Amino acid sequence: MTAQRLKELYHYDANTGQFTRLLAKGRWRDRVGTISEGYLIIKIDHKRYQAHRLAWLYVHGKWPNDQIDHINGERVDNRISNLRAATASQNKQNARKARSDSRSGLIGAIWESRANKWRSHIRFEGKTKHLGYFDEAAQAHAVYIEAKRILHPFCTI
Repeated sequence: MTAQRLKELYHYDANTGQFTRLLAKGRWRDRVGTISEGYLIIKIDHKRYQAHRLAWLYVHGKWPNDQIDHINGERVDNRISNLRAATASQNKQNARKARSDSRSGLIGAIWESRANKWRSHIRFEGKTKHLGYFDEAAQAHAVYIEAKRILHPFCTI
């Protein structure tokens, strides 16, 4: 997929983040895409593409070197102002939700059965920094968020 081919088939509105299929004479119709794992997916020439990566290609004329981060954490908000190039590490810094298998449902709060408490830790520069043990998951989460705001420059929470 090239930027030229993409622009032959679709119009991208950078203000809304929406793609629409082009018709003859440069008009457009119908937004395109389906949601898969929280991301908008667009099928072009029998291949699936994430819309945020297509938006980057459309605007910048080339594929991103690595990952694309949604600044506000909303995977379907593909406005170019909400997208930024990121490494895998930077992209993880902007994580806003706990893993699906989390006991607490709160990011940064992990049940530590040996201590019978909630534990919090954060990764920074390739190392794990222990933040403490807490009686409540919400306390572990709050300490994690505070550390995240300081240690993770890509964090927008």
